[in-house]
Amino acid sequence: RVDEAIERGYDAAMKALERRRWAEAARAALEARQSLTRAYAAAVIPFDFPMRGVWIRPAGVGYGDEWNRTCRRLARYGINTIFLLSATAGTAHYPSAVLPPSEILRRYGDQVAACLKAARRYRISVHAWIMCWHLEGASSELIRKCRREGRVQTDESGRPLDWLSPADERNRTRMLQVVQELVRRYELAGVHLDYIRFASARADFSPAVRRRYESAFRRWGDRWPPLLSRREEFGRWKVSLVDDFVREVSRTVRALRPDIRVSAAVFPEYPQCVRDVGQDWVRWVKRGWVDFVCPMNYEASMNTFRGLVDGQVRLVGIRRVVVGVGVTTAACQLTADQVLERLAYLDRRGLPGIIFFDLDATLLERILPLCGFGAR
Repeated sequence: RVDEAIERGYDAAMKALERRRWAEAARAALEARQSLTRAYAAAVIPFDFPMRGVWIRPAGVGYGDEWNRTCRRLARYGINTIFLLSATAGTAHYPSAVLPPSEILRRYGDQVAACLKAARRYRISVHAWIMCWHLEGASSELIRKCRREGRVQTDESGRPLDWLSPADERNRTRMLQVVQELVRRYELAGVHLDYIRFASARADFSPAVRRRYESAFRRWGDRWPPLLSRREEFGRWKVSLVDDFVREVSRTVRALRPDIRVSAAVFPEYPQCVRDVGQDWVRWVKRGWVDFVCPMNYEASMNTFRGLVDGQVRLVGIRRVVVGVGVTTAACQLTADQVLERLAYLDRRGLPGIIFFDLDATLLERILPLCGFGAR
């Protein structure tokens, strides 16, 4: 029956082309492609991932009473884990004593509580996704305040960035308090760290970094930024700032709730990410600071995707890698058959889980229904 639908669509498209009916040809070709994708899905599913997750921004889906409907649909499609954006460095989607409330919180209430209530009904686990240093969603007033207080990252020229500096003890304390708040208040399955790095290879040269660096190496009054001859030393030291914070988060979470899993969304290329943004996720796994990492393998090329996954597994072991699959990202936009191709490969390799970035209408309506998770 599927073969017949594909042939009918193909024949209709070719006839429309001969008659120069372009719109009609496009519609028929699309129908044929959709039939072909359904046939491909039937051939490769079901998949056997213990964790089948999705990153969710409350700004995109799930407002207020919509959480029940969202979780019901996710459960129907076999999703069993939600990574819910709960806080950034500048705002919270739950009532926080540390961070200012987001506009979403003001309008729709506590998003963490609402998500957890609905997710529990459908046996979906929830991990609190925290953007550690990025001031996404912060008010312009807060950003100006952080700049005045010297708490933001800067580039080599001293230009401020909308990122908090991990060298500033006020920032570290603030984000640790956010972690404590979430873990104490909510029955979470995990804490998920994101933007746990420097903004770029050209950051951070802020006054906070300078003070800590000079104190660590007893080089007060040296030229700033550091001389090229000391850039390697400086780079390794910056990595330690991020490492120390990940270790602190891990200790904090495990002291409060030993059953909660700690994870991190990470750049896929290693060791390039260590050199560029101070993100040594291999060290985090090997030291036991995180239970698993989620490399953001947002690649349009299947060969590149496959190479990244193979390298990540070699570095930390297959059980510690839950692969991030980008469906509609700035880096790539995948069709359903491209997503299925990636899932089939990861399933053959025996990966313990996947996470889709991120929940939107395309993922919910065009991709998830074809993945076969719900047929388990």
